Order: sequence, then structure tokens, then C-alpha cells
Amino acid sequence: MIIRQIAYVGASEVLVVADDTDVFVLLCHFVFESDITGHVMMVSPVKGRSFIDINVSAEKNHDVMGNLLAAHGVTGCDTFAT
Repeated sequence: MIIRQIAYVGASEVLVVADDTDVFVLLCHFVFESDITGHVMMVSPVKGRSFIDINVSAEKNHDVMGNLLAAHGVTGCDTFAT
């Protein structure tokens, strides 16, 4: 899994190109849990969309981060592997 590779490599800066809420939630979770210690940004492959600073997102929403992954799974992830 790409997100685990980010945590394993321990890069100081990472840019993830993805247009998926599941990836966003996983990145936020692993940054919050300190499994990913570098600065993580996410951008959509669709031109014109903005960058999302995952570290800032996790910090601003720290009150819900402990339950975000479970809540996302229970409410239904937006995509699934086929």
C-alpha cells in the first residue's frame, strides 16, 4: 500500500497525486498517528484543483482524528476495489 510505503521510507516531504476520499482519510489518519512524520500534500490529477495540506488538515481536526478512520469505514468508504 502506498501510504505504508510513505511511512516506511520516512521522506521529509511527500506529494500524493490522488482524487479519492479514502486516500485522504488514510493519509490524515497516519499523519495524526505519527506513522508518517514528513510533510504530506495531496493533489488531484484533475487540472485546476488545489493542493491539500494533510498535516494541516489533521492538526485542524485533531478532535475527530482518533475516530475518523473507523467512522469512514462504518459510514461506507466512497470507493472499493474491483
